[in-house]
Parts: sequence; C-alpha cells; structure tokens
Amino acid sequence: MDHTALKALKALKALEEAHDDAIAAARERIEQAEQHLDYYRTELNRVGETVYQLAAQQGIAYHPGIRTLLRRVSDDIDENSRGGSQAINRLEEDLTAMSARHEAEREEFLGRQR
Repeated sequence: MDHTALKALKALKALEEAHDDAIAAARERIEQAEQHLDYYRTELNRVGETVYQLAAQQGIAYHPGIRTLLRRVSDDIDENSRGGSQAINRLEEDLTAMSARHEAEREEFLGRQR
C-alpha cells in the first residue's frame, strides 16, 4: 500500500470515527431525554396520587374544586408529556438526517479517492 493510499485510509478512519462519535452523542441525548420524560411523568403522577390520597383522607376527594385541580394537574402532565415526546421525536429525526449526511460524506470521500 503506497503512502497516498495509507493516508486516505487513515483519513477515512478518522471521518468514520468522528461520525460514530456524533451518532453516539445524539443517541445519548435521546436516551437522556427519554429518561427525564419518564422521571417527570412518574414524579408528577406520584404527586397527583398523593394529593388525591390526602383529599380522600380529609373526605374532600370528590369536592368539585379538588376534582378540578386534579383534572388540571392530569391535563398538564399529559400536555407536557406530549411536548416532551415531540421533542424526542425531533431529536430522532435529527439523528436520522445526521446519519444520512454522514453516509453522503463517506460516499463523497470515497468518490474522491477513486
């Protein structure tokens, strides 16, 4: 293998490693976002259940004001969870686009080497 071919091989390896690192970082961001969203849902559901239990102990669980409050909390959890899911979907779409760009860059690099 001549010097030019060896240099091209090293450059290709560096390009692929940079791509792999970027993909791994993007996947890590998605995984962290999913974990944060799950934690958010779990904690807020726990708070809602605690409020309901306290209201039940006080005999006011079916009071219209308490019902309205619990419904509002539940609606907020749902709305914010949808927003979080949409953000995760955008991260996944960005990852897909990045992967396509990386493949195009790799093919372009290989084309220049021929």
